[in-house]
Amino acid sequence: MIKKITVVVFFMLFCYQAVSSIETEITAEEMAEFNMTFFPGQEKITFKNIVTLDGAEYDISALRGKYVLINLGASWCPYCKKEKPSLQWLYDNYAGERFTLLTIYIGEQASIVKQYIDNNGLTIPAAVEPKNEFREIYAKTIPTSYIINAEGYIVARINLNKEWDSRLALKIINYFLNSE
Repeated sequence: MIKKITVVVFFMLFCYQAVSSIETEITAEEMAEFNMTFFPGQEKITFKNIVTLDGAEYDISALRGKYVLINLGASWCPYCKKEKPSLQWLYDNYAGERFTLLTIYIGEQASIVKQYIDNNGLTIPAAVEPKNEFREIYAKTIPTSYIINAEGYIVARINLNKEWDSRLALKIINYFLNSE
């Protein structure tokens, strides 16, 4: 009986390690499925005209040292609204010392965004870019998300709404967190 248990435990550990190592690789097909583009890590997002919901200039120093998923969207956008529950799930379950999220609402006033956040029970850190300049530079379509590395460089762009609580999304997040 003990030998049987030992074999089962060994088999389970072996399978877990095999799956874990596979989960750190992203194939070209998965990148295409997730509509993701890698960046060489030589460009930073400019935080010009980004303000907190209280109207203060957004302090990007809080993001340094972490991987950050920056989600660009709008409170009126149906696709942006569709992905917010899974973004909230990702924030609740993955945000911590090495990873966080920031939602930037493009072309909107803080008062409208505050109301939207309150009405939908969102706790993801949020900021606004009321001048709509980000739209032209970073988000031709919304929602668009960027993954920023711990040094502040763009490492990936993801177009369109996603299910951030899906296996593939988590695999992508884990890929970047384990690539250090």
